[in-house]
Amino acid sequence: MMRGLFVSVIALFLLSACATPLSRSEKYAEAFTGLSEGDKALVLEGKIREGLPADGVLIALGKPSKVNKGVRKGSEELYWVYSRLVTYTIPSHHYAHLGCRNDVILSRVYSPHFITRSEDEFEVILQGGHVIGWRDL
Repeated sequence: MMRGLFVSVIALFLLSACATPLSRSEKYAEAFTGLSEGDKALVLEGKIREGLPADGVLIALGKPSKVNKGVRKGSEELYWVYSRLVTYTIPSHHYAHLGCRNDVILSRVYSPHFITRSEDEFEVILQGGHVIGWRDL
């Protein structure tokens, strides 16, 4: 029962997080109309480029999982970190007692454990409100 509830909660979370560049362009319509025609086409494909405004990144990739700040050569930089959920399966076996009264039968049962966690995937580096680079993590 608890496992079914867990799966339902995860599925609901994933479905609510499935925004697309098109739906984000509608949500942030004012920012989208401010982009050049080339940038509009780019962000609708979920892509970014150096020099793209931060609003374009938001439309292309969505909100970052976290934002870190730093300074390079006297200028403040923002590091938008994007993460994904990863589920690991840990194999586990145990023995179950089957039978009744004096008859004891042991059966090996596979009962894996699942661990889901967020892992940082890549970051976009912004300076002065524009993309200056990105990298895989």
